[in-house]
Amino acid sequence: MHFAGYHVHIALLLLSTLLVASCGEPYRAEAQQYLQAVRSAIALSETKPSQGRLFWNDCGKEVTCLYLYETSDDTTIENAVTALLRAKNSVGHPGVKLTVLSSAHGEARTVIREVTIK
Repeated sequence: MHFAGYHVHIALLLLSTLLVASCGEPYRAEAQQYLQAVRSAIALSETKPSQGRLFWNDCGKEVTCLYLYETSDDTTIENAVTALLRAKNSVGHPGVKLTVLSSAHGEARTVIREVTIK
């Protein structure tokens, strides 16, 4: 009897884990396309922030959010925006919101520019 209850408990735990994991990041594939576009744009810029300074998360039903940290170079920012505009044509939905910060990840946020492409 105790053994059967244990299996039910494990099954419920696994089910709840799957439900949480599946609803937290519905646009993972699209975000990866946007991330790759920005990484390619960064590679073309003279001042290159490290790949680790680019993060994403789902921030709503309409857009995926990208955060580019420790960047204030205008060329890098413009290359990133241009790349995202091109990527949006192939991604479709959702749009993307790019937030560029001169501060490091985990520090007080200093936003340089925000661009939303829907």
